[in-house]
Amino acid sequence: MFSVNENNLEICLKGKMLTLLFVKLIAEKMPELLDFDKDLVHLEAASKIQLKSLAEEMQAVSKGLEKVE
Repeated sequence: MFSVNENNLEICLKGKMLTLLFVKLIAEKMPELLDFDKDLVHLEAASKIQLKSLAEEMQAVSKGLEKVE
């Protein structure tokens, strides 16, 4: 169990300070990364794709492209 004492509190505060500094740096240097949550919208649906199905579809597309060439 985690107990709160002066040392743990100091560690937590340092961690929060580092997090804030990290976010500030990202905001200044790469502000587009602050909207990363918008890129996660399709993550759950994508995680449900079966690898075997995807491989079969890619193989079918490759064969179709070979016929076109």
